[in-house]
Amino acid sequence: QPARPSDTAAAASSSSSSSSSSSSSPSLASDGTGEKRRGSGQFFQRLQAIFRILVPSYLSKEFSIVLFLSALLIARTMLSVYLSDLIGTNIKHLVTKKWSKALRGSLTFFLVSFPGAVINSLIKHTSHILALKFRCRLSLHINESYIKGVNFYSACNLRGMSDVDQRVTQDVQVFCEEIADMYSAVFKPLLDIVLFTNQLGRVTGWQGPVLMYSYFALSAWIKKIVNSKARFSKLVSQESQLEGKHRAAHQRLITNSEEVAFYGGSTRERTLIQDVLRKLYQFSKWHRNVRALVGVGDQLLVKYWASLAGYFVMWVPILLNPSDKSTSELTRDYVRVSRYLENLASAVGNLVLVINQLATVAGRTKRVSEILELVHELETQPRTPFTRREFESTEKTNPYLEGIDEWLAEWEQCSNSERLARKACMKMHKPTRTLPGGGTYEQGEIIEFRDVDIVSPEGSVLAKDLSFKVEAQQNVMITGPNGAGKSSLFRVIGELWPLSCGTVVKPSSQDLLFVPQKPYLVDGTLRDQIIYPDSAATMANRGVTDDDLAHLLALVDPANDILSTWSFDDDKDWFRAFSGGQKQR
Repeated sequence: QPARPSDTAAAASSSSSSSSSSSSSPSLASDGTGEKRRGSGQFFQRLQAIFRILVPSYLSKEFSIVLFLSALLIARTMLSVYLSDLIGTNIKHLVTKKWSKALRGSLTFFLVSFPGAVINSLIKHTSHILALKFRCRLSLHINESYIKGVNFYSACNLRGMSDVDQRVTQDVQVFCEEIADMYSAVFKPLLDIVLFTNQLGRVTGWQGPVLMYSYFALSAWIKKIVNSKARFSKLVSQESQLEGKHRAAHQRLITNSEEVAFYGGSTRERTLIQDVLRKLYQFSKWHRNVRALVGVGDQLLVKYWASLAGYFVMWVPILLNPSDKSTSELTRDYVRVSRYLENLASAVGNLVLVINQLATVAGRTKRVSEILELVHELETQPRTPFTRREFESTEKTNPYLEGIDEWLAEWEQCSNSERLARKACMKMHKPTRTLPGGGTYEQGEIIEFRDVDIVSPEGSVLAKDLSFKVEAQQNVMITGPNGAGKSSLFRVIGELWPLSCGTVVKPSSQDLLFVPQKPYLVDGTLRDQIIYPDSAATMANRGVTDDDLAHLLALVDPANDILSTWSFDDDKDWFRAFSGGQKQR
């Protein structure tokens, strides 16, 4: 077998997978700490490698946007410090009844609000632009190697990379948005902490910052324990994988819409898509429940209990300086400290919450890094021949071919009994349907066209006044040049196209079988490929067994290649597992 990505250059991917599984396995719990450390180191290594792609040099446009965003964040922080001092001074003027100065301070606050609003809006806009630039840069980097030569074929068919489309589109998009948001979420709080800690120390002395940072250190320690239990990285990765499966199910239906329609597989496809949707819903609901529970703790730590700790800090100017300052000055200091604490608590709280965001980014980083590592391996390492396995040349025989004539006679007898029961029901209720403004469908035991026009969706008349009859046990070959309407005739019989005029007589859908030009392989087991569009439950209700399926398969696979390789319960990507001839069988 060809080597998977994790076997060579992308060995880090394999270690990440083993880390995720071992952390949830009781037998490996004793080594959990080491695994988590290795996983954390691998995450930052992968993130660093991606950053080299997102910001390739100091002269790149991305770096210029990062500098501009940094300047905006600094300006907003300086503005917040200025407003905190301004509000404290205004309160002092109000307490001392200096109305003219209080009015002047209020007017200053009004004027400063305009640049503040512009800065806040520019920060959001610049973050969005940065995310778009990151996405464009990363997508182009992937496409340069992925869509080159036969790399895209090797990635999907030889290396076993699942949901590549999901990884190179939605995962890349969300990852870039999270990284752009995280820059603001880290840079701004760090700057706020430095400035507001300095301002707080000037009012309260060293006691105020020490008290607050002691509480924040305790909060960070508690958050680390909670996040290790929540495993957000694994939750995000699994949810993204289920999103990819749901998207692939719809894409498969769109790509094979004509084949599914000919088979009458709408019910089966709807069941498959709804099963995937249900799994996605259940997992996403569990993910949201975990985040809600963690969010309760975050609110307690970052908002309510942090405010309680802040109250003690606000008492410091009063307790330590009971007589040195006037009431107005103490009021000013109290308001200033409250504003400093509000911003400082918000900054440190945001940093604590970044731990949650890092766990989310880690799951997305893993999926994006795996595709990057794969395309890097395909681009840099030479393709090696497959490992050769020698087998003894023996003549294959299919045991189900023994006594096949007797089995076929019994099978035909059962099928005829079902058919006779349907015919008896049809004689009692012979349905006739006339399409509004179109032709008429009648149910019968033959196929007959009477004065039928075959009209394409573009309005072209492919056949006019077509009349013919096909009796039971009669073989008919339809020939003609391209675009003459050969396939279109079957689309009319299968009711994929509406009947424009005339009358079509045909058996019931249960007595008609269309074999599309392109084989269609449903998502499911080997059994599902044979019984489609029926389900395993329908098969059991009709009394059909796996032994019956094996006899039917022996008619088209006398060498028994399929059943000697897979069992009926095997669930594979059959489009890649089957050869061209096996798909036709």
